Amino acid sequence: MAVFLSSMAIMEGSDPKEKLQKRYLSGIKANFMVWPLVQGINFKFVPLDLRVLVVNTVSLGWNCFLSFLNQG
Repeated sequence: MAVFLSSMAIMEGSDPKEKLQKRYLSGIKANFMVWPLVQGINFKFVPLDLRVLVVNTVSLGWNCFLSFLNQG
């Protein structure tokens, strides 16, 4: 999360420290709400050959969220 937000700030020409202070905590909270649940369900209920598909599908939504977080 820190690397993503910092690198995006640098590429956008803004201050990485400011972006981290504003958005890091909310991003980490969302991360810990989404991924442990997804992986728990994935390992418990999803067949082995479909696990990558599940993670990739959730990752699509997660990347959309990160774009929104970075933009806001």
